[in-house]
Amino acid sequence: MSKKAITFILCAFLISVQFGLANAQGLKKQTRTKVTFGFGTYLAEEVVKMTGDVKRTESDAEFKGKGLTGKLAGKFFAKSGETAEVLNLAEEKVYQVDTKDKKCRVRPIVKMSDSVEVAMNRAKEAMQSWQQEREKYSELQDSSQIEIIETVFRVQNMDESKKVNGFDSEKFWIDAYTRWQNKQTGQTGTDSMSIIARMTPLSDDIQQAQQIEMDFNQKYMEKLGVDVQLNEMKESLLGGKWFDMLQQVQGGSAAVPDYEDVGDEMKQLEGYYPIVIDGKYYPVRSTPKSGEMSEGQEEEGVKDMSDVQGKLGGLAKGLFGKKKKDKKEDKLEPAFSFYSETRKLELTNITASDLLPAYDCEEMK
Repeated sequence: MSKKAITFILCAFLISVQFGLANAQGLKKQTRTKVTFGFGTYLAEEVVKMTGDVKRTESDAEFKGKGLTGKLAGKFFAKSGETAEVLNLAEEKVYQVDTKDKKCRVRPIVKMSDSVEVAMNRAKEAMQSWQQEREKYSELQDSSQIEIIETVFRVQNMDESKKVNGFDSEKFWIDAYTRWQNKQTGQTGTDSMSIIARMTPLSDDIQQAQQIEMDFNQKYMEKLGVDVQLNEMKESLLGGKWFDMLQQVQGGSAAVPDYEDVGDEMKQLEGYYPIVIDGKYYPVRSTPKSGEMSEGQEEEGVKDMSDVQGKLGGLAKGLFGKKKKDKKEDKLEPAFSFYSETRKLELTNITASDLLPAYDCEEMK
């Protein structure tokens, strides 16, 4: 064996040891995501390769914004194009790779408490002018005046089996709504979600892959200094991070409802892994006129909850194969919809070459 070959093998071995990747057991996951807001659409294809301490995410993402809100929202999304990010928990470093331009930058994993001030300062200028435009609505957004009238959360197995992306799957419908009233202004509203989920039974391989994901994410949260117990299935099924995005862009006008029955209902999904999640969020609001509404009264002409439930029921019947004639006046448009699909999920051996950038990385300042 030549001296050059020996040197190459030695370097590869040392890098593998540094990354804790001497042919480690890991997973490979391929996903597709589409999220549609009123102000734009986000599309992403991702390939994740992960071990217990290192995660590489290769992304081909694009955000198409509309109007002023779309421009603001674009600041919350990653740069469009082909990129990769490597999280190395053992090194406590993050590698950001531009695969198109073959450039790489590296920075330390920073605790949330240290990075919040920097992030807030960067966002402050962009948010200031937008927030001023929304100040006139602040009274209607005052959560301290909000009275929850009714909440419902239910999960239903639709008894429909189908192969999706090579996975056996069962179809579930998640139906949720919150009806509320602003005690000070009289404004009423209903926040509704309708989610179709294709779930595959947990095989041994899928269970191991899920455990690798959960363990890595928990350790990452600890590195960030965040003391939380993750429930990834609940978060992904209910579109949690997309609610957060909507809340940031719209100044707090959206929030994930705190349903009391989530825990009991979600037990129906134990023993499953999500393959397809197709969710839609419908906010319905009244606009009370000054002096025309008192506490406990609804504005004349505002649709009541039975009407909203009827429409969502009609939507569900359409989704589940029951025919119903469409009526223009009955059509509800979602404030946003989120669709995610697992195209591949497999256990595999992961090496340093699977995760490491193929070129030198410069330190981020």
